[in-house]
Amino acid sequence: MTAVTVVGLNVNVEKLHATPEVARLAREAVSLLEERGVAVWINRESADALGHAARGIGEGELARRAGVIVVFGGDGTILRTARAAAPQGIPILGVNLGAFGFLAEVTGADLERALHRLLGGDYQLDERMMLRARVEQAGRTAQEFLALNDIVVTKSGYARILKVRTAVNGEHLATHLADGMIVATPTGSTAYSLSAGGPIVHPAVDVIVLTPICAHTLNARAVVVSGA
Repeated sequence: MTAVTVVGLNVNVEKLHATPEVARLAREAVSLLEERGVAVWINRESADALGHAARGIGEGELARRAGVIVVFGGDGTILRTARAAAPQGIPILGVNLGAFGFLAEVTGADLERALHRLLGGDYQLDERMMLRARVEQAGRTAQEFLALNDIVVTKSGYARILKVRTAVNGEHLATHLADGMIVATPTGSTAYSLSAGGPIVHPAVDVIVLTPICAHTLNARAVVVSGA
């Protein structure tokens, strides 16, 4: 693989202030990258706290400038980073900070070795399916979303139930009275969909999981459909 010359750091600012270990790891990463002559950019909120205000830029700008983004945070930070990085084709490397960290690739103890391998081009890319959702109103796209884990259609008010009609490639699949519907990627199959009774799917399989949320029937089950 190509050696990396520009690295972005996206550090969860709450974890940065709450956990000294996070600040230590982020500072060590900056020092190592500087020693190797690599250009480093940091999300603006955390750059100030790390003493590198001049390197601070917005999260969206990280994806436009960096060749890879190293994420210090939980799965939520990784998911947010993925939404910005995916349209630019920029890979991300998650650092597990001791929480759930399902999407994190390396631990803090392995970070230095992982960075050396990254800079030397000794790595492989693990591509994951992502979902794009559009909300259409009056024949126009009102909102558009990109997701690594899942897209959730749910009720807007408490104690309401939805009639969810699901179609695949224009063909009717099912209609549910439910609290909503989870449309999950294989990566997201171990998240909200799993909690709602959906199956676990290997990340490399090209499928989409449709999982109703609290359907008002005993017969509703999650459905796995082709991702093509």
